[in-house]
Amino acid sequence: MILSKGEYDPGDYQAFSLFFLFLSEMDAFIDQQVQVITNDGRVIVGKLRALDQNINIVLEKSEERGYSTEEGVRQAPLGLFMIRGDNVAVVGQIDQDLDAQLDFTAIRAAPLQQILHQLP
Repeated sequence: MILSKGEYDPGDYQAFSLFFLFLSEMDAFIDQQVQVITNDGRVIVGKLRALDQNINIVLEKSEERGYSTEEGVRQAPLGLFMIRGDNVAVVGQIDQDLDAQLDFTAIRAAPLQQILHQLP
């Protein structure tokens, strides 16, 4: 079963179980460095400070990483930053040791495209 906000039956115990499992797994990321990919293709990295049942996310000491095929990764500081849950596509923990070793000026990649949701 794919669980997507607004697409589950409130009476569906399995959907709620999966949702709360997701939230409990996300609690392990609190105070950890995470990368969030938004529905519009933005990549935002920062320390996860808060998360709620709507997947609203608060990041501390955050930065946006902009990718390009022509030049290195652009890193724009954002500071304390909130992302609405309905704009979150992916959240993942970052290996800080590996991240510190990366030469972002040498990385070339196409920017992510916007996620298009299609109704059934």
